Amino acid sequence: MRRPRPNTVYHLNDDDLKYHTDDLARTVRVEADLHYTGSDDFYRMEDDQRKAGRTGREEYEQINRQRVADFVTQHGRKPLPHEILLFQEVNWNGGHLVGTATDGPGEIINVVAMLESLNQAQSGTTPAQNYRKFEDAFIELLKTNDPPQVKLVIELDFPGNQETPEVIVVTYVIDNKFTGSYRYNNVPPYK
Repeated sequence: MRRPRPNTVYHLNDDDLKYHTDDLARTVRVEADLHYTGSDDFYRMEDDQRKAGRTGREEYEQINRQRVADFVTQHGRKPLPHEILLFQEVNWNGGHLVGTATDGPGEIINVVAMLESLNQAQSGTTPAQNYRKFEDAFIELLKTNDPPQVKLVIELDFPGNQETPEVIVVTYVIDNKFTGSYRYNNVPPYK
């Protein structure tokens, strides 16, 4: 699953995971029945994670360069800081859509560029604010003696041809009852 094809649905892990790709081979939807499988270090593909994180950084650097170039073309000079909105330079990670501790694969079909502040647990945040805290909450739920059935639908919104999603929406169902959804904005703040 390191080179997904466009417009394809991949069924993995006895059909517990379904990955839908769009015409650019980006993962745009995931359907998952979660199971706690323990330590996730074995399943990580660090090359894919680094590549995804680098993509996020490079795409937003390119957006900033294009905005400056457009301003120069229009005004014949470089912009002053208050004249143009540029994105802050932030850290990016290759974040797993379904964590490897809950049986998600380490390959690129399950990894996207995520703001480090979204992908890494942040002090003082909740699962509604932080993707890692969301993953950890479900890991704890699935580690219980009588774990519930947990299903996720993850939908990603990509602007234009970008490989970095700007929004990740997760809808979760526990024991066949709608429980809720979280919307994660995956865009760096402005300078």
